[in-house]
Amino acid sequence: MMFTSTINLLQTLCLSAGVHAEIMQSEATKTLCGLLQMLVESGMTDKTSSPNRLVYREQHRSWCTLGFVQSIALTLQVCGALSSLQWITLLMKVVEGHAPFTATSLQRQILAVHLLQAVLPSWDKTERARDMKCLVEKLFDFLGSLLTMCSSDVPLLRGEWPSPFPVPW
Repeated sequence: MMFTSTINLLQTLCLSAGVHAEIMQSEATKTLCGLLQMLVESGMTDKTSSPNRLVYREQHRSWCTLGFVQSIALTLQVCGALSSLQWITLLMKVVEGHAPFTATSLQRQILAVHLLQAVLPSWDKTERARDMKCLVEKLFDFLGSLLTMCSSDVPLLRGEWPSPFPVPW
């Protein structure tokens, strides 16, 4: 019962922060987003079996998912905290797909792109210009390598891929 109550309190705190971040202290918002980042990263990447890591992984699996994090990315303050270097690094790792390809990993990649789409507009163009340049380069590198891998796809080579603009004859 105490465990469930604590989880419910954390979820409520996160949702409240997502809605009312403009009246919260910025350090509190950053701390909360740091906690979420730790849970998400541990749940997705850490395979050690220490008791703490097992709890983190269970928290990620049960409630602290990328979809939940995206649902609280409502205000500029939360989006700013969710676009820290640690978050962007984690999301780019997910998008680049270093994990074995499965339906779950594809869904996770899509959620990571959606979260990036939600938080990146919070970046100040003058302060984060170098970060933007680096991120755009990484995304284009990833897309280029993805297109290179797709160029050997059998349906594409045979010309069987349906055209997005069918030509009526």
